[in-house]
Amino acid sequence: MQPKVIHITVKEDGSYITDFRNFSGADCLAAGKQMHTLLAQFGVQPEQTAMTPKPELLAAQGLLQELNAAFEPDQEAHVEG
Repeated sequence: MQPKVIHITVKEDGSYITDFRNFSGADCLAAGKQMHTLLAQFGVQPEQTAMTPKPELLAAQGLLQELNAAFEPDQEAHVEG
């Protein structure tokens, strides 16, 4: 089994892309929430703008409920799961 990895790419304009590798189903959503909680402890408040789910996340049952529970209605996360 490969280790779970969160890969963050920060672009020159300050925007970023987060790629959750080797997570199964909606586990990447939970990891994203945990990552944002940890960053907040250091005063980092990343803005969430878009989310592009990977095919394996789309295949997970209850995806819509997971997304609604994970993010506030007026925000989307730029998280690839």
